[in-house]
Amino acid sequence: MTASHRTPSWGWSEKMPILLLVLGASVFLYLWLSRRNSTLTRACRWRLDRATAADAWRCAACGAVARGAEPRDCLRPKA
Repeated sequence: MTASHRTPSWGWSEKMPILLLVLGASVFLYLWLSRRNSTLTRACRWRLDRATAADAWRCAACGAVARGAEPRDCLRPKA
């Protein structure tokens, strides 16, 4: 009599496609939310300008000035 050697199944092969779909969806959602919450372009570089005021921000790329919290939007004038 020969014994059949069967590899144990832990259920990974059935769950792997679902895990990959969940992982892909979560990465897409993270990237979409991070892009949606910031409209800064690559050229916008905000620096705190304490010489002007304690809450003054100046863009190092275009020179735009803002007061208050750090700007999340590009304040360059539209041409």
